Order: sequence, then C-alpha cells, then structure tokens
Amino acid sequence: MLKKAGLAMLVAMCTTGVTHAEEVADSGFYLGVTAGKHKVDVDGMSGGSAGGLVGGYRIANGLSVEAAFTASDLKPDSIPGCILEFDTAAVYGAFRSSGKVFFKGRIGILNEGLTSRDTCVGLIDDESDTGLSFGVGGGVRFGKGALEIEYTLVEQDVDQISANLIYNF
Repeated sequence: MLKKAGLAMLVAMCTTGVTHAEEVADSGFYLGVTAGKHKVDVDGMSGGSAGGLVGGYRIANGLSVEAAFTASDLKPDSIPGCILEFDTAAVYGAFRSSGKVFFKGRIGILNEGLTSRDTCVGLIDDESDTGLSFGVGGGVRFGKGALEIEYTLVEQDVDQISANLIYNF
C-alpha cells in the first residue's frame, strides 16, 4: 500500500502543470525551520518532539527538490532515564500547488539513525536505515514566507506531524 500511495503521489506531482502564486517566483531557493512530533508505533517506546531544517530549490510549475533534517529524542519505557537520539536526513521531490492556500506533497529517500545516549549506552544497539518516505500537507503563503503543516511517513513504525516556517529567496 505504501508503494502504491507513493507512486500515485509521484504521478500527481509530475503531471500537474500548475504554477505558483504571484508572491513566489517560479524558481529559486527556500529555507526554513521545522518543528513537530514523532509518533512511534513500537511497544514500549515513546515518541518525542522533533526539530530541524528544511530547504530546497523550486524548479518550476510547483516542483522542487527538497532536503530535510530532523532530530528528536525517543524514550524506551522499560529503561528509566534512557534517551535515544533519532535523526533523519532526506531528499525529496516536492510539489506545491498554486495560490495563497496550497497543497503540498513530497516523496523521496530518507536515512534514519538511532543512537544511544545516557543510561542506554550498551543496552540498545545503534541502528541506521534508508528507505522510501513521503509526506502530504498544506500551507499558507504570505509575501516571501510560508507556513506549512505536514504529515510525513518516516518509516513503517514512525510518523511525523510537523509545522514548517519557510522563507523564499
């Protein structure tokens, strides 16, 4: 199902010929900050708040290449005081529809890393994995800025809900 949803989003992004609103040029760089929450669907694990950076280059017709980096803490319920660092780095093909209020979709490759800290060192193995990720959301443009709300499927057991504050150069 994940592959079908991702493929449908990619086809929609590539076949839509909609242009950006007048407030934002057809091409150029953008950079922003992101804040949100990771939801972890693993027994005995609590998700944490996430923060990071997002940036990219608008190619034309709402299409862009986008990079996103986030960091958060996860907490195993069974080990008091244990904190795991959960970091992600991703490259996406993204689409934003035209208008002041817009739809956003993105699909790409994401690398995630889980690193033990504090009382977890030696108890939980550090891990890293790379796979397909996609996100959907929407936003509002104001001048050269935009505020976006987005759901991202990080991996099979991890979702992220985030808000992005973007500045277009």
